[in-house]
Parts: sequence; C-alpha cells; structure tokens
Amino acid sequence: MFIILISCQNDRIKGNWGKCNPDGSYWNYTLTDSLLVLAVEKPNPFIEVYNVKYINEGIIISDAKQTAIHLMTNPDTLKILSILSDSLKLQSTQTGDQFELSEADFKLEPIDFNYYKSWKKKSLLRFNEYATRVDCATLEDNVPSLSLDEFEEEIEMYLHNIQ
Repeated sequence: MFIILISCQNDRIKGNWGKCNPDGSYWNYTLTDSLLVLAVEKPNPFIEVYNVKYINEGIIISDAKQTAIHLMTNPDTLKILSILSDSLKLQSTQTGDQFELSEADFKLEPIDFNYYKSWKKKSLLRFNEYATRVDCATLEDNVPSLSLDEFEEEIEMYLHNIQ
C-alpha cells in the first residue's frame, strides 16, 4: 500500500510547473520519468536538462551528461512539502531554499538527443515566447507597500513624548 501511495505522489509531480521570481523573470520546470528540463527567461535565457530520480521524500536532481550549466549542489534532493492540484512546494535539503511552483501549460517537444543543440535552440525560442505571455513583471507591481503617511501622527507623538 505504501508503494502505491508513493507512486501516485510521484506521478502528481511529473508535468509542467512554472515560477515567477521577484525580479519579474519566469522559470519553467518540466518533470518527466527521468529528466528535469529547466527553462529560464532572464537575465541570461537558457534551457537545460538534468537527471531526476524519484524517492520517498521527493526527488534527486543531478547533472546529466548533456548538462552545460551545472547545478550548484550536485546532486540536490528536493523534499516535497506539499502537492495540490495546481501547485507544488519543494525544499532543497542542501540549501534550505523553498520553491513554490504553479501548474503551467508550456509543453516542450520531446528531446532529440541526436540533434540536441538544434532542439535546445528551438525549445528556447518557444519558451521565450511563452514566458513573455506569462508577464511576471505585473506581479512585482502588485506587491503591497506600506505607506508611512498613515503613521505620521503616531510617529510625531511618540517623538514628542520622548523629549
């Protein structure tokens, strides 16, 4: 029974996930049975392939033979914190960083390892078009800010009482 539950959990992780970053950039994570394809919009757009191994607590990500941009911690284990129908929350056991990903509808063509450079180039162009439509920059604009004008009187009163 435990093996069936783990298998279902891993099946729920597989798919396309996206993340808007505080700088307004968009990252896409495509998880398959054995690979993670990471596509990054900016500051330096790239698309890269990593190995994936599913374990009870989460996934182990490691550099693949074709990987040009290597992981900072190789391998890294990402612990599953939560899985919902439209979101996935992971935590790196190496750095403690947490990743909250949302379901994404970006689909990659199957990887053609015979023409890998050509596949990467075409896939990155498709990803960049998709990332532009996601428009993560609007998230930065929607971050609530605190206006100190509302507290001006309280601050003055506090300072007045000190003197």
